[in-house]
Amino acid sequence: MKLTVLRENLLKGLGVVERSVGEGERLPILGTVKIEAGKGNAITLATTNLETAIVHTCSGKVVQEGTAAVSLHVLRDILKNLTTEKIQLTAADRKLSMQADNYEASVSLEKVDEFPLIPPVQNRNESATFVARILKRLFTKSLVATQYSEIRPEINGIYTSFGDEGIVCAGTDSFRLVEARARRDAFQSGFQQGVSFIVPLRAVGIFIRSFADEENIQLFLDANQIIFESAATTLVSRLIDGTFPSYRDIIPKETEQEVQVRREELENALKVARVFSGRANDVSVSLDEEGKLLEISSRESSVGENVYRLPARSHGAKKETTILFNWKYLLDGVSLYEKPEVVLGASGPHKPVVIRGKDEEDMVYVVMPIRE
Repeated sequence: MKLTVLRENLLKGLGVVERSVGEGERLPILGTVKIEAGKGNAITLATTNLETAIVHTCSGKVVQEGTAAVSLHVLRDILKNLTTEKIQLTAADRKLSMQADNYEASVSLEKVDEFPLIPPVQNRNESATFVARILKRLFTKSLVATQYSEIRPEINGIYTSFGDEGIVCAGTDSFRLVEARARRDAFQSGFQQGVSFIVPLRAVGIFIRSFADEENIQLFLDANQIIFESAATTLVSRLIDGTFPSYRDIIPKETEQEVQVRREELENALKVARVFSGRANDVSVSLDEEGKLLEISSRESSVGENVYRLPARSHGAKKETTILFNWKYLLDGVSLYEKPEVVLGASGPHKPVVIRGKDEEDMVYVVMPIRE
């Protein structure tokens, strides 16, 4: 293998594929990037950790076709500290020779035939096509309510569904959940009606960071894996095998009280309250009997106590209500929204509370109160 490539292009490509590089202590090959110089000056970079894999194509000049597997971190660290524009790479006899205007090096290679096979797309007859920012937004919102669980693998991912209602994504950690949606006209789908799957949290994070907002993405599904493909980058991931919780049964269809407040003021109140919260991160949220004042309070014996009062507008039952929350869970939900006002819907101190953005109908956040 012999090729010439711009240092900037190679560094950019390594930055994309390094998100899926594995730990090389036990299996050194997983810590490598597979470089393939092919026909038509196509230079592809590939990494895998056996759960996810990324293949990225960058431009250059191929002098001699071939493949090589080299430590990604070694190659990246060298390139970061060079100032030359062009790099020549030559692979032969388990060595990668690097040459530039003022630099040369020889780096040991791993056996390229030990690099794990990245499964190709078997079924290209069914796919969905969309602009990356559509799914990036849904994934980013849904991730807020997730946390890795050792005992419940089915919630270690984002539930995703394509159907007549559009794209639906949901994430939960059992204490809160997010459902985010995009309309049917936001994508094109050739999938059968109501196809759904669970994308692992790690793959979701890689997707968000690997694709530019305006890139066109084609999504493919095989029996147990998902493929996201753009013109230059392909991300392959295993799907989570399991049944996602019936989360829609948890979302209250009606609530006894609805309280509308300014989002930014509520965020500020919660940020102050966290200073005085205890080990349980608990804050008390109270609505007065007239429904015109929302009070956020917290206390910690070693710090002190505070009360933050917000003007509010309420609908529904007229009664004084107090609910204990984990301040972080509540703040995460409120901060998801973009419009100036949010609406909190409650039916009692121990029942799920719904948070919606006023005039934002494409998302809902549900949080469980703390039980005293």
